[in-house]
This record gives sequence, structure tokens and C-alpha cells, in this order.
Amino acid sequence: MWWAGAEATQCRAEDAANWATWLLALNPAGVNFPVPQQVFAQLSDKNSGAAERKDVGSVLYNRGMINACSATEAVRTAQGKFGTRPLTGEQVRWGHGEPRPVTAEKLKKLGLTAS
Repeated sequence: MWWAGAEATQCRAEDAANWATWLLALNPAGVNFPVPQQVFAQLSDKNSGAAERKDVGSVLYNRGMINACSATEAVRTAQGKFGTRPLTGEQVRWGHGEPRPVTAEKLKKLGLTAS
């Protein structure tokens, strides 16, 4: 069992990956939600994205998107308290630590729910 499972873990190892019979991805793969669709429309389809189109929607790509959303929400939360200005690292850490309930409505607003 490998807890950090992703397509890249098994694809690169190919036949040698017979040890990885159980891979656990702690975030979803796929492109059936608004964020990757926006990546396609604004970047991949214009050949200006940093990632190859085939990688958009992979476990690792989506994990990066989820982390970016989390960091953005932490900054947004901190700016709600400290003002919409450049923040210190300590203020952003405060934003990360503040409880931000993850509701279905919030995920939908962020474009992170399946369509």
C-alpha cells in the first residue's frame, strides 16, 4: 500500500510497479469540475500553460490546485482581518490557522465540485 498514490507513481514504473497493488490518492483526479475547464480554456488550449494538457486533472495536478486554493483562501481570510494590503508571513499563517468551514457551497463557489 502506498499512501501517496498518483498516476505518475504507477505509469513511470510500468511493469515494475507490481508492488503497488494498492495506491491511495487523498484527492480526486479528473477534469469534470470548473477549475480544470478554466485551465484548458485560458491556458492549455492557447499553448501557454506550464503543464502539458494531458497532465491537467491528474492526482498531482489537482493536489496542486487544491493547495493553491487553500493558500489563496488563507490570504483572503487574513486580508479580511488585516486589510487588503501586502501581508506579513505571520498574518498569512494566522489566515491558515483560522477555522474556515469547508462546505459544499464553498467548494462550489471555488469551482472545486464535479459538474
